[in-house]
Amino acid sequence: MDEPFHRTRPDFADEYQRYTLKAHAAGPYVLHERIRLRAATLGGTPFTFATHSIDVGIFLTGDQCPEAKRKLQALLEATIA
Repeated sequence: MDEPFHRTRPDFADEYQRYTLKAHAAGPYVLHERIRLRAATLGGTPFTFATHSIDVGIFLTGDQCPEAKRKLQALLEATIA
């Protein structure tokens, strides 16, 4: 847990999305981050400009990236087994 399980490819604006499964006392959640790479060319690290915390159940049933949902389901099944 706390490791990114999916990352999209950078788009035309040098932005990508990263999904991380996080542990919490109330239950696990998915941290969805949108990251801009162009900030790195300005002398810094990539810039995270949007973050969302999503309950695992809502993430799996919601309108999210299908590939990220498949990877999360496989990660959850691997941790249960």
